[in-house]
Amino acid sequence: AFEKAIEIGCEMMEFDVRLTKDHIIVSYHDECSDEGHKICDLTFQELNSKAQIKGFQVPTLEAILKMSQNRIFLDIELKETGYEKAIVDLVLKYFSYDEFVMKSFLDVSMIKIRKIDPMIRTGLILGMKNVQFGVLSRLSEVLPVLRILRALPAFISPYYKLVLPGPLRKLQFLNLPLLVWTVNDKKTIQKLLESGVTAVITDRPDIGLKVMKKLKRLGRI
Repeated sequence: AFEKAIEIGCEMMEFDVRLTKDHIIVSYHDECSDEGHKICDLTFQELNSKAQIKGFQVPTLEAILKMSQNRIFLDIELKETGYEKAIVDLVLKYFSYDEFVMKSFLDVSMIKIRKIDPMIRTGLILGMKNVQFGVLSRLSEVLPVLRILRALPAFISPYYKLVLPGPLRKLQFLNLPLLVWTVNDKKTIQKLLESGVTAVITDRPDIGLKVMKKLKRLGRI
């Protein structure tokens, strides 16, 4: 999937990182494997062996960095806190500051990244999937000013449904770029791009690229 994204001409590649039991940083979205084991409780070999049974391999962060170096911009999502320094050191071994960003739902993680290296551009992820049942939690997603003032992100990465109705438009005075997620239908991608968002994260880059090329050709973005 990573190689394919580069081959078809994607401008940016977004992926999640987690830490295995033996301290290998890997790209893995879910907290647990399909069998229900937490990634942090499995060694890399154990995790990859389970994946291979299902016909795929789990890439390490370093493998991704090596294959994508000088080829594509990276949007790296930290799923957990506690090993930010290891991620920063590894990424900067292969990528310069203007070739990647880091983001997370976890404000504390982005605050740590900024303390480790203020040159790294960090972002806060906002989305209903991360909202707890409390009223204050919901408000922190729709009107995240306090989170922004605390973490001082370089950009915001909201769930697209938070952007379309308009509440996050009130944050435009902060001049923060919006990297919205995850949109897979043509009409919504077009609507978001025309509304002025910075980037649209999608599982269908083929559709996204077609829409972007069309809008550029028409001079609408």
